[in-house]
Amino acid sequence: MTRSLLWTLLLSVCLVQPAAAIIIDHNFVDQTKHLPGDVMEKVGQQRWFFAHASVGWNMVIGLRDLHAADPDRYQIAYETVAPGSSAPATTTPGTVYESYRGNPGWQEKIDQFETSLRTEGWSRPAVDIVLNKFCYDDDRADPQPYLDSMTQLETEFPGTIFVYATMPLRFGDSSFNVSINRFNDVVREHCAAKGLILLDVADIECHKPDGTPVLFESGGESYQMLNPDYSSDGGHLNAAGSERMALAWYAAAAAMVAMDVSGTDAPSALAADIASVTPNPFNPATVIRWSLAADGDADLAVVDLRGRLVRQLHSGTATAGDHETTWRGTDTAGRAVGSGVYLLRLQAGGQVSHRSMTLLR
Repeated sequence: MTRSLLWTLLLSVCLVQPAAAIIIDHNFVDQTKHLPGDVMEKVGQQRWFFAHASVGWNMVIGLRDLHAADPDRYQIAYETVAPGSSAPATTTPGTVYESYRGNPGWQEKIDQFETSLRTEGWSRPAVDIVLNKFCYDDDRADPQPYLDSMTQLETEFPGTIFVYATMPLRFGDSSFNVSINRFNDVVREHCAAKGLILLDVADIECHKPDGTPVLFESGGESYQMLNPDYSSDGGHLNAAGSERMALAWYAAAAAMVAMDVSGTDAPSALAADIASVTPNPFNPATVIRWSLAADGDADLAVVDLRGRLVRQLHSGTATAGDHETTWRGTDTAGRAVGSGVYLLRLQAGGQVSHRSMTLLR
């Protein structure tokens, strides 16, 4: 067991069960095209601050192209702000204020982001949501300073929504990608255990449109790599990759609509909700209580922190109202799985809900 996982397991015993994590992974991308118009209207009221390097710029290009193709539906526009610039007195709803900082060292990226909030005013009320994203050249980055910084900033700016991000991938079976995967697994564990919001950039870059992951083997372990169909140089995103990440961005924004981050509308009703996981942590079994707002198809599954299926708990039609399902800590073949943090994923009514749970053997 890794030291980071051990700490996650120990902390999960001591802490109150967090709110359900919002993990935006590859499963969300296609659903964005079917989000209701009223949800997209509310997304168009959000204001973001986004600090990034070149892959982040590819994401912004994807947002630009979606907006140009269908501005009534994809309402997010962007405005470039130079690193070190203070937030204006008045900001525009439906705008991503993107700060292209180039590629200084990973610790400097953390320091710059802290300054953006503490000194330059890039927090609420200027913006509603903030996102600090590393680069695939940050493969030697230590995830703990990043997580510690975000945690401290959340404490200092309680009215601002913080979105975490995994590190972008490269194409190939390199040691760089192994380091990136290890960084990302720590970030996923943290967000799942703490009930945070994660834009899983790496998972989205890794999966083909049909849901097949692009993986490589190293030391007997499977790792994610960038799907070459999304890049022309093995790192930066091409038009297809930029659009995919932009759609994922809208999925993240839509998932936060129910949190009323724009401060203008009442929370939306959830089509599907995981009400509780009891007990959590658990051994050998836990009871999952979930609900649907209307009759329809529902998919309830246990996945690992990389989004890989562990156990299908329900697939098919279900009635509106409350449901109860037990997971006994086994995979699809009926074999006991190991200790660790797992995610419940409930898909229904065009929405996806997640909740973390910890199995202690």
